[in-house]
Amino acid sequence: MLVIRFMRHDQPRRMHGFTLVELMTVAVIVIISLSMAAPTLRQFVQGQKVRAISQDLMSDLLLARSEALTRHAVVAVTPVNGDWSSGWSVTAAGQVLASRTGEAGSAALDGAPTAITFGVFGRVQAPLGRIRMTVRPPVSDASAQQQRCVELDSAGRPRTSYGPCVSSASRRR
Repeated sequence: MLVIRFMRHDQPRRMHGFTLVELMTVAVIVIISLSMAAPTLRQFVQGQKVRAISQDLMSDLLLARSEALTRHAVVAVTPVNGDWSSGWSVTAAGQVLASRTGEAGSAALDGAPTAITFGVFGRVQAPLGRIRMTVRPPVSDASAQQQRCVELDSAGRPRTSYGPCVSSASRRR
């Protein structure tokens, strides 16, 4: 049996989809949310770059110390073109053991020596004493939470810590 239904005029039609006003409202809310999150996201990315560079530097310092002990030879960690932020290489007897290239403008290293040399017993030969390098974003107004300290003691053991490097005299205060 065939049944034909007619729509009555007093019944509302069912609407499918969204109206233009609803779509524009959602778009405005999304744009406002993203504009508020953008500065925080930028700081997060800068902090992660600094963290990665400091971990890479510490890893290569450990490699240099280990290779000096294993090869019973002098191993040097030197910056690329005299600039640590451009990268560095680990060399022993003219052979490159490892090298890192830095992304231009990704981080700055404060207090870094011209080169770090490990002797045959894995101790730092040059420069003498404790080495402290602060890895920070290239912007000068970086917060202490975005900075990392890479430290080498005279025995050649590297370590990293949060914040800028602090001299031993100011630690005693």
